[in-house]
Parts: sequence; structure tokens; C-alpha cells
Amino acid sequence: MRSTQQFSITLPNEMADAVRAKVASGEYATESEVIRDGLRALLARDQAVERWLKDEVAAAYDALKELGLANLVAVGLAKREEVIVTRDRPAPIALAANHPSLLLLQRVRDEAHRFAVTFQRHARRQRDLRSGLDEIAGIGPRRRRALLETFGSVAGVRRASREALSAAVGAKAADAVLAHFAREC
Repeated sequence: MRSTQQFSITLPNEMADAVRAKVASGEYATESEVIRDGLRALLARDQAVERWLKDEVAAAYDALKELGLANLVAVGLAKREEVIVTRDRPAPIALAANHPSLLLLQRVRDEAHRFAVTFQRHARRQRDLRSGLDEIAGIGPRRRRALLETFGSVAGVRRASREALSAAVGAKAADAVLAHFAREC
């Protein structure tokens, strides 16, 4: 019994030329190998979209259900392939690149990504700006900035003398800084 079947296909001229060029360059021995590799790539892409559908879009449906919003429809837009997937439809929906519905979904996706990236950058910046000086009572943003500008780092503040600290932020704040670092040791 044969494990393959013979098919005849019709290709647009530019695709047929590309297939012939791959054979002529020696990259492939026959035109059928080129077509077979192309079909394998399409099958792999479809399988990847199906896995993504199960993992990502199904999780979104589960979250909607938990919120009591199971009646809403969730869709996913695969980035590179630009195909639309839903839980209720086994095959992805492929729209023309200039279709108004696809353009709207792309804008929504891009805005959601922009919002998420902006939020993450802000959160990282806030986290990175935190220092050991934030925990000291009586040291607010202005005194913290003054200490860091004067001594360069938290380690520099830790090594500073009482007189140097007093000159930078005052005697009371200097005592608070020294007491804080004495408790840490």
C-alpha cells in the first residue's frame, strides 16, 4: 500500500517561478520536494495556531467565565500570520490584509500591547528607583535626592560621618539615617 498520493496543483505564475528557481538553484532536487516542504510548513503553522488557541484563547474564555461574562466572545489575533482565532471555530479566520475588520483588530491589539509595555516600564522604573533610604522615617523624596546627590549612593550615605550628613539634610534627619543603618548592622 502506498503512503503517498499524487495530486495535480495549479499555482500562480510567480509561485511556479519560485518553485522552479529553488530546483534550478540545487536547493531541491524536484518540484514536488518544494511543494512538500511548503505544505509541511503550512501544517506546522496550523498546528502552532491550534496550540496557541487552546493555551491562550481558551484561558481568556475561562477568565471571562469566572467573571460571569461567559456570554462575551473572545478572539485572538495571531501576530505573524494575522489570522483570527476563536474557541467556537476550529479553523482560524484569514481576512485580506486590508480588510477593515482585520485593521480594527490589529489596532486594538497594538494599543493593548502598547498599554501593557508602558505599564511594565513604569512599574520597573518605580521598582528601580526604590532604595534603602526609602525605609528611613523622616527621609522623603527631597532628602533622599539630596543624600544621593551628595554621597553618590546608599553605600556612600552609609559611610558618611554625622557632620557630613547634617550638612546635607540637617541634624535630625542625619540622626535618623545613622540610627537606621546602626539597626541594620
